[in-house]
Amino acid sequence: SDVCHTYRHLVIAQSDLCGFTQLSSHKKPTEVVQFMGELFGLFDGLSDIYGVYKVETIGDAYIAGMADKPLTKEYSPINVLIFGLEMVRKTDEWARHLGVEVTCRVGVHYGECTGGVVGNQMQRCLASE
Repeated sequence: SDVCHTYRHLVIAQSDLCGFTQLSSHKKPTEVVQFMGELFGLFDGLSDIYGVYKVETIGDAYIAGMADKPLTKEYSPINVLIFGLEMVRKTDEWARHLGVEVTCRVGVHYGECTGGVVGNQMQRCLASE
């Protein structure tokens, strides 16, 4: 079977939490995992609503997007943009509820990429030029 697939059209959103380092520096590791789980759980719900594929999380970054099949069932770049805006909104609500100063910024990229199976565990990889 193929371990590699080129996607001609990919739209990907990557978030960055501003204030995360400051907030987490005053928390226990278990507290950091708990509040990140809450926020990223909200993002997971958004990914279901907008049909975007969750690529991965790295630290406080959440990466998700859409591409032609087989990555996602549908390809709607506008859904990725709305998803990104909703991530910002959900972060604002979450931070206000907790009384913390954390905001979210989101970058969106469009282009061709290659994805595939790399290694034996956590098998995923996306690369673009």
